[in-house]
Amino acid sequence: MDNDSLELHLSTSVRYGLFVTLPLFLHYVITETTSILEGNQMEMILNAELVLKKFAMLFGLLPQGFAAIFVIALLLFLCFRESARMGPLDLCPGDVLITIKQALPFAGILWVVAFIISLMQSGLPQGDQSTFSLLPMLFAMRSGAGFFEELLCRVLLLGGSLWILEKAKVDHSKSCVIAVIFSSLAFAEMHYFHFFPGLGQWFGIIDNPDNPYTIGGFAFRFMAGAFLGWVYLKKGFGVSAWSHALYGYFQVIQFFM
Repeated sequence: MDNDSLELHLSTSVRYGLFVTLPLFLHYVITETTSILEGNQMEMILNAELVLKKFAMLFGLLPQGFAAIFVIALLLFLCFRESARMGPLDLCPGDVLITIKQALPFAGILWVVAFIISLMQSGLPQGDQSTFSLLPMLFAMRSGAGFFEELLCRVLLLGGSLWILEKAKVDHSKSCVIAVIFSSLAFAEMHYFHFFPGLGQWFGIIDNPDNPYTIGGFAFRFMAGAFLGWVYLKKGFGVSAWSHALYGYFQVIQFFM
C-alpha cells in the first residue's frame, strides 16, 4: 500500500473520525447539558439523537441521561474491533484543522445548492433580531446534526448495509450504490417521518411545525444525503460530519445576515 492509499485508509477509520469530530460532539453535548441544568430545555431536538437514545435504551445502555453514554460505548466498541485490523493511529490536534479544510468545499457545494433552491421557491428567510439570543444554541444544534446524523446515517446505516451486501457477495460498486440510496432515503425520512409516522412516534419524535414535509424538502435532503454518502465513502466520517456541520453553520449565518 503506497503512502497516499495508507493515508486515505487511516483517515476513513472510525478512530480517526471519532477524534476529529470530538469538537462537534462536545459542543453539542455541553450546550445541551447546560441548557437542561439551567432549566431551559432546548427547543430543538435532534431526531438522530432520539433514534440513538431509543436503541440505547433497548440494549439497556441508557436508561436515563444523554446520548453520550451510548455514542461513546458504540464508538469504543467499533474502535476496539478496528484496532485489531489496523494497528495504532498517529493522531495529532492538527488533524482536526486538516479535516475542516477538506470539508469546506463540500459544505460550500451543499450551501450553494440550498441557496439556489431557496431563491427558486420562496426567497430567503429574513433574519429576526429577536432570536439573536438563540445563536449559540443554533450553532450547537448544527454541530450535533453533523455528528449524530452522520454517525447514524453514514457510519451505521450506510456502512452497515455496505458490510451486509459485501458479505452477501454483491459487487462492490453495486453495494455502494444500494447502500448510499438506502441511507439517503433514511436520512430524508428521518427529518419528517412522513411515510412512517408510527415509527417516528415510537422513537419519541413529534411533528415539527417549523419543518413541515414537502416533496422538495424531502428530495433535497435525499440528494444531500447521497452527496454526503459519497463524501463518506471517499473521505470518511470525519469529513462528512464536518461538511454537514459547516453547511449548517453557513445556514445560521445566512439567516442572520
